[in-house]
Amino acid sequence: MNLNKKDFYCEAISKLTNSDVTISQDRNSKDIITYDLKDKSKTMPSQSEIDTKAQELLDAHNLKLENEQTKKTSGKQKLKDLGLTDAEIKALTGA
Repeated sequence: MNLNKKDFYCEAISKLTNSDVTISQDRNSKDIITYDLKDKSKTMPSQSEIDTKAQELLDAHNLKLENEQTKKTSGKQKLKDLGLTDAEIKALTGA
């Protein structure tokens, strides 16, 4: 599943405001209608601030996934370099 920055809006708002966030969604379309801060003394950040933070979170998420894949590939290559066969590697790693 490919995520986009809108998938990180709730977390972005929470991090920017240091407050828990509740989401209201349309029951039919599942579109998000509103975000509400649980701490009413906090103010909602601007859309620009939310977009920037959400993009940072998305980039960090994508980098984490990329690093995990790189480590997996590197580990398999190291096992091959040690002389293990693809079947043996699959038996050890499940992949």
